[in-house]
Amino acid sequence: MPASRYARLNPLASTGFLGKNSPTESSQFSNTEGFPPSEPFPSQNRDGSFSSVFRKPARGIVTDSLAYTGSEGNFSPPQPKRVRTRSSLYRAASSVWSYSRKTVSQFNVPKVAAPWDHEYSEKPGVAPPPSDTVRYFEPHRQRRRLFVNSSFQWLMTAVICAGLAAVLYGFTTIDIGVTSTMKHVFNALVTGLSICLGLNLASSLKGYAQMMRWRFLASSYRSLQDFELVMNCDSQTKTFRLLWAGRTPKQWYPNKTQLMALLSITVNLALQVFTALLGLTYSIDLSTEFVRLTYGNVSIVDLSYIGNAATQDLYGNDLGSSTAQFAQFSASNTWGITGQDYPVLFDTYAKDRSGFTQSVYENENHTAYWYRFIDQSPLATSLSSVSDRTVNCTAECRYHEVVAGGYAGFNTDDTDTMWDVTWVDDDGHNNTWTINEAATGATTWMANMTSCGSRCTQVYALQSADNNTADVPVPRFFSCKSYVSQVSNVDEYEEPDEYELPNLQAQYLAGAIGWSGVQTEYSDGSLASDLQMLVYPSDSSWSPPGNYTEGDMAALIMRFTAGAVAAMDAGGPRLNVKGYGPAPAQFLNVQWKYAGAILGAIPVAQFLILCFVVAFANKAIIKDTSHLSTARLLRPVVDRLGDSGCLLTGDEIAEKLNNYRLIYGVRDPGGAMPPRGADDEGQIRHVDVIDENEGLGYRRGRMPRGRYDGLSSSFPEKDDDDDEERAPLLPQQHQQKTKSEKQLNMTSDRLLGKRLRRMSL
Repeated sequence: MPASRYARLNPLASTGFLGKNSPTESSQFSNTEGFPPSEPFPSQNRDGSFSSVFRKPARGIVTDSLAYTGSEGNFSPPQPKRVRTRSSLYRAASSVWSYSRKTVSQFNVPKVAAPWDHEYSEKPGVAPPPSDTVRYFEPHRQRRRLFVNSSFQWLMTAVICAGLAAVLYGFTTIDIGVTSTMKHVFNALVTGLSICLGLNLASSLKGYAQMMRWRFLASSYRSLQDFELVMNCDSQTKTFRLLWAGRTPKQWYPNKTQLMALLSITVNLALQVFTALLGLTYSIDLSTEFVRLTYGNVSIVDLSYIGNAATQDLYGNDLGSSTAQFAQFSASNTWGITGQDYPVLFDTYAKDRSGFTQSVYENENHTAYWYRFIDQSPLATSLSSVSDRTVNCTAECRYHEVVAGGYAGFNTDDTDTMWDVTWVDDDGHNNTWTINEAATGATTWMANMTSCGSRCTQVYALQSADNNTADVPVPRFFSCKSYVSQVSNVDEYEEPDEYELPNLQAQYLAGAIGWSGVQTEYSDGSLASDLQMLVYPSDSSWSPPGNYTEGDMAALIMRFTAGAVAAMDAGGPRLNVKGYGPAPAQFLNVQWKYAGAILGAIPVAQFLILCFVVAFANKAIIKDTSHLSTARLLRPVVDRLGDSGCLLTGDEIAEKLNNYRLIYGVRDPGGAMPPRGADDEGQIRHVDVIDENEGLGYRRGRMPRGRYDGLSSSFPEKDDDDDEERAPLLPQQHQQKTKSEKQLNMTSDRLLGKRLRRMSL
């Protein structure tokens, strides 16, 4: 083997310092091992020779398979320090590291993912190759691998687009509003998937450019600079440079190279723009139907006083007066009549916290009614939410026989007794009451201002008989007790007292169906009766027919009371407290006609581009993207520089080589290009970059199938030491370089001799 061309740069190479047993293969760069600081530099004898240290051969050499064994003499390399450990993990890691340093990685890329891997063994019925570097090119197999390889990236694009569509659809189904956490999750998912989509598209287009560049390079002769730009067409910067550098001189219209460069840039920008436009197809808007709970000021009904804005202005400063008390009686009945139009829903108040605004609830047996309070926003009354606070309304009634009266004065002409009604109580005693608020076929409801217990009101009902209809054939009398419970679930709030319903106000609401707000007094100012009475029209729902039972009458009382609470919560006085109140809910609004078009167009466009690239690029041999493989292909180009120009840029190298024109093509063993459609016919071809000055022209169509390795024996590779056969393009520089190298060698020899003589002294 010839000596390395860099051996002259090693001042100790000619002294024999490295020992006689040198490695069998020359190294491109020979680095000497420095002497230990503790050992003196070897002395020189009087005859000019070095000491015996250098005359004795080394006992061992450093190779990849043998450890360093040292050498004789007065200097030796330091022994490595041994670190003992009992850790099995350390021993396993050391073993793996030691093995990996001595072996080459055995990782193999799957065949379907490596369209550039042209294995010889894949061609059946072919004789064994003459060399292990021979590969077989099969266009059909390469096309199949190109398609399968690119299909994985296309499938990834389709999966990401489907994921984006699923995320958008999933969040649009949240009708009750998205929370802050949901928004963060949504933004993270959409942002992550969009980034993955952009990266996958960029990677796919880069791979397409790496496949198509070989077809472009094989289509025509190009200058060295244009050749390099096409080699780097996977970079958008290089592709943009091709728009100007790839033009045809003295031609005003663009050529194919410029058009393809413009098309590549346009496709890249279009796909990225479409991906970015997806963010304009959806928005998070405020809902007009749903709200969400946020901490702050909350508007709740003021249960400490039953009234409205008018009564609060009149008696708000003196709520304990009798006038203010009778105003609460009247307001309770007014709220009950207002609440008669609210819907009645069947539910269990202890089941969950869901509900509807201004709705009255009852159980299936009609034995209990209740109401859920509504919280409102202080800024907008339209923003409200159903709370978990409830108040229950219960009642019980007993029927009593009417023995006299009850016909609203139509059964007698005696004006003194025409309004008297005599009914029998539970003890069998007759009770005669004067009920002047009566009408035939109508029901008179009466409420007793005296208490029947905590949060209870005594209520009576008289159904006056109607001789003309069959609705109420005979007079009927009922005595009832109505109860209103405490407000439930107030302990979970910061200020529970603000949500409480006092006992007195509970009694007012319990007898709301019978309060008129009017009292009858004698001339001396004393009350004529503790009863307040109110008659309802015969066609009112509060004047039932004569077949109502005790339970039906109790249900009317409970329904009226629950409606009064609901109406008061809707229009009564309110106060602001701290807590979780309603705020506008946010929901995802997606313009599906645009979002669907974008998410569907991106995979379709990529698939069409994939089919075009595979059909276009398959006519040329697709080489590996490795830098080593590219360096092997460009070897004829860089060999023209000789040993100079290691730091030159690509443009400078092209300028030094006069920017000659070349093409990516195939050489036949005879030196010419193979004809179109030719097969190997037992020949071994060579894929190479061909100089236009060789006069071989170029072939159209696909590259021939067959075996490929290198130049045949008729075209031997030139020896590195044969300067006459190399014929560099820069002979003057080469001669100057040779002279300068000789001067450098002489200078280094003189410096080395002086240094050795000084140290020997």
